[in-house]
Amino acid sequence: KQTGLKIETSSELGDLIEFINQTISIIRSFQKDHVLIMFDETDRLITPREGESPEDSAISFFKIIIPVLSQINCSFVFVQNSQYKTIKFQNEITDKFFDKSITIPKIQSDKVVKIIEKRTSAVCNGVNLDDIWEPSALHELSEYYEKTSLRQLTNVCKFSIEKAWRDGAELITKSHVKNAILEVPSLLTVN
Repeated sequence: KQTGLKIETSSELGDLIEFINQTISIIRSFQKDHVLIMFDETDRLITPREGESPEDSAISFFKIIIPVLSQINCSFVFVQNSQYKTIKFQNEITDKFFDKSITIPKIQSDKVVKIIEKRTSAVCNGVNLDDIWEPSALHELSEYYEKTSLRQLTNVCKFSIEKAWRDGAELITKSHVKNAILEVPSLLTVN
């Protein structure tokens, strides 16, 4: 079905909201009663102004965007980055705007290795984990995950792979993982 609305880069916010509501209406016409839009990695949508903390930047972002989103006829899920799990953020955003807050428990370390294995296999056309990662590197990643988050772990994996590739290494080593952690200071934020 067509909405009849053409969205261009110069479109007004009201036009975008109308377009989204028409799209949701179309989805509901296919007997889909509940429409849910999920926002993840919202911290990548915002850049703190000079001297502004990431937390204050996120608070400003949500204070602007949530009233706008309330005009859209569906439910929203926001995946909260662990760096915003502070009393200030909770008081100014979570408690004020959200009906429910759910904490998802950390994945067990052995499951994290399974995630790395599946991603390695997918990216490397079915190659086994042991053909890419030294056991000590996987152990280092598991220990790192215990102090951080899956998102941070995924980024460290990516940088470890890039470091090993630049070095011309046959395997990703513990040293590659440690260097990736050190080279990416923004990933060192711990819950």
